[in-house]
Formats: sequence, C-alpha cells, structure tokens
Amino acid sequence: MALSQHDSLRLMESLRTADGIELARVLAQRIVLSPHAGESAG
Repeated sequence: MALSQHDSLRLMESLRTADGIELARVLAQRIVLSPHAGESAG
C-alpha cells in the first residue's frame, strides 16, 4: 500500500480499537477507489 510511515503507525494504533477497524475499512476503500492515491487533498 502507498502509506507513509506516519499513516502506517496511526493505522496500526487505530486497529487496537473498534473505531480503528472501521477507519481501516474506510481508508482501504479510499485507497482502492482513489485514481490518484498519492494526491490526497486531506
């Protein structure tokens, strides 16, 4: 995946909570559906 180190660390920490699981799903969908994942406007 095209995640920065910071994003990866946040994702790892988020996975420890139920909200993190949902966040991971949303991020995964955004990454997959985004035509330019590296050009995220935030």
